[in-house]
Amino acid sequence: MGGLVFRGDGRYTNLMAFYGAPLAELTLHKPLSASGKIALRRGVSDSDVLFGFFHSDHSLNSAGSDAIAMPPDFLGVSIGGASREGFMFVPAYRLHDKQQNAAGYGPYIFPDGAPHDWSLVYSPAVNGESRMIVTLDGKRVSLPVPNQNQAMDAHFNRFGLISTHTDGNAQLIYFDDVTYTVSQ
Repeated sequence: MGGLVFRGDGRYTNLMAFYGAPLAELTLHKPLSASGKIALRRGVSDSDVLFGFFHSDHSLNSAGSDAIAMPPDFLGVSIGGASREGFMFVPAYRLHDKQQNAAGYGPYIFPDGAPHDWSLVYSPAVNGESRMIVTLDGKRVSLPVPNQNQAMDAHFNRFGLISTHTDGNAQLIYFDDVTYTVSQ
């Protein structure tokens, strides 16, 4: 899976897109996971790629704004970052509200076409805080998911690529050997 993946533009709903496999309805009340290989062949400034769990209808609803980059009902990985930083591989999510959350740091992925192993694990809280852990070639970064987010009852029915809601440039990116949670 892969190819040239552009950012979307939430001001124009016809520019919003996704490529994702259908899933049974998934929630934050049970674990989610995904893993595989990734190769970034080309990346330029103002390009971000999102992949992970999302909802085929809710996640495309930008409410006509490009002020919030991440789609609602999304839990996954963001590949991007400030131009001065390069491309980071970080856990990210946005549920029903307008607050988007992403780790401020993560392992770097360079646009050199080299293959990398990756994984994403979401663990719901038992007696504490829920957490996302993303790894790239064994380097891990963690992002807490406050427990009140489970009460928002976000749900996901796709796994794959989804456009951001802020326009910009593109990345040439490929995935292989992808596995992911399909039902809970």
